[in-house]
Amino acid sequence: MNMKEVLDRLAVHLSDVDHRAIVLTHSKIDQIRFSRNKLDIGISYDETKFKVFLAKRYDGQRKTIEFEGSTEEDVLEKINFFKFSLDKLPPNPLYGGMNEISYSYPKPRYDEKLLEMDAKGAVEQAIEAALSAGAKRVAGTLYIYDTETYLKTKFTEGYDRNVYASLSVRAFIDKTISGHRVNSVSKSSDFDPEETGRKAGEMAKLDNMNRIKVPAGKYKTILGPLAAAGLLGTIGRMTSAAAVVMGFSPFTFDKLGKKIASEKFTFISSADKEFIGYRLFDEEGVPVKETKIFDKGTFKTHLHSTSTANLLKAKGIPAEPTGNAGILYPHARQLIVEPGDSSFEEMVENVDRGLFVSNVRYTRFQSYVTGDFSTIPRDTFLYIENGKIKGSVRGLRLNGNVIEFLKNIRALSKDRYPIYRREAEIPTVTPYLLVEDVAFTEAR
Repeated sequence: MNMKEVLDRLAVHLSDVDHRAIVLTHSKIDQIRFSRNKLDIGISYDETKFKVFLAKRYDGQRKTIEFEGSTEEDVLEKINFFKFSLDKLPPNPLYGGMNEISYSYPKPRYDEKLLEMDAKGAVEQAIEAALSAGAKRVAGTLYIYDTETYLKTKFTEGYDRNVYASLSVRAFIDKTISGHRVNSVSKSSDFDPEETGRKAGEMAKLDNMNRIKVPAGKYKTILGPLAAAGLLGTIGRMTSAAAVVMGFSPFTFDKLGKKIASEKFTFISSADKEFIGYRLFDEEGVPVKETKIFDKGTFKTHLHSTSTANLLKAKGIPAEPTGNAGILYPHARQLIVEPGDSSFEEMVENVDRGLFVSNVRYTRFQSYVTGDFSTIPRDTFLYIENGKIKGSVRGLRLNGNVIEFLKNIRALSKDRYPIYRREAEIPTVTPYLLVEDVAFTEAR
């Protein structure tokens, strides 16, 4: 099936709308699942997704609709239904237009060696390394993606191809003692299943220490890359201009240009080709851009589509499209934190009384407007005293506020880790973070 011809056929049925964008992604996916130290299943499958955006002006009012589909026939049926239903919808006050510039894009760059690697052998390497490091039982997944993206709007069209692999290894000593590591890469030279398995096993071994009862309170806390990536992805989504307008963010427009985070914190919506979230263009065809959201603690910009930028400029707030995913709701494709100058060991040495959180789950917000949240540590969770790890911890919940969290960052590691998984849906490259005054309450 010629994907470009599919988009051309669908576009014929949308000639009478003012704005349209059709994004078609076709992925070839190889998956291996493993548990109890052996491979369970290996499967290969194709996945096709359509995403369609339509906008038309009726009596001076803009009306929009977005929908998805899995086949050309399915999408065409929805086009014929929604196209003639647009006039019956209420106007969308959050739509300010879309990109009307025709762009040319560079040729996609990808590493075909990832598609040629011995996936089964890689998993066996990871399992053996975790067991050698002290684990008793190892489980996880390996995904290899080969994804083609086709875009067609009224004004531009583009093609992109991305290849990447993501290995997740959880190492267990028993059902309550575990370590977790992830290796998400777009370059074969960065794929290291042995190191990933070994680190997971080492984390499990660290967690297999005497259990210490730690009271609720505020602690200097080291967040591992898995824990940091989940929280940073949420913060990244909150910097969308649409999130602010809709009341889902504490990063309001009056905070622009102000130092609201630690001077050590620089946070980027990245156009770096070296990581797995890279794309040539966003959903309206704007080329991706390197956008510093925070620069040494100063909040520099929200993430904008053409729509959100136009709406804010109409209110006298300077704004330009930042080349991100999303037309109505712009968001980052990949997030990168600039590294610091510490090692993990140095961070531990600088903690007089604190905690190490390797991973989190069940992150929930009590208020998106204020940024108050809570999350539960999982896997390796350690107590540190006088610069030494003293034992493992259970029974605490991390509570915080995203702005206070960013203000209290005191150190970042030199090494960074690319993370992509269910709890970090925006690919994020992050170091270890050392944060002051992190509140913990008893988990019930």
